[in-house]
Amino acid sequence: QVVAPSSSRAMSADAALARRSLDGLRSTLSAAPDGDEVAVATRVLPQLQQVLPRLGSATDSTYGYLALAMAYGMMERPDRACEPFRLASRLATTSDQRLTLNDLARVLTCSP
Repeated sequence: QVVAPSSSRAMSADAALARRSLDGLRSTLSAAPDGDEVAVATRVLPQLQQVLPRLGSATDSTYGYLALAMAYGMMERPDRACEPFRLASRLATTSDQRLTLNDLARVLTCSP
């Protein structure tokens, strides 16, 4: 089946919108005030879960999984943080992603 050009443009536009949403959600998590981390992560988590399937590249998905692991970590749910952490580990290619993984590895106790 041939995909109509407008369909691929629409998918590309949706992936770009998803990436912008992810960037905003990552910023929100990173800027969570001390003592408010759990509330911020709880609010952001469902939005992250909606954005993840719409991301258009492995790089974007890696950042999405890192944000998901961070959110679960902030919620003190390491049991839920380990799967997205492992997925991000498999996909990570940039030095920024590897640095973030190393930072998360210091606070999460995920077995390989």
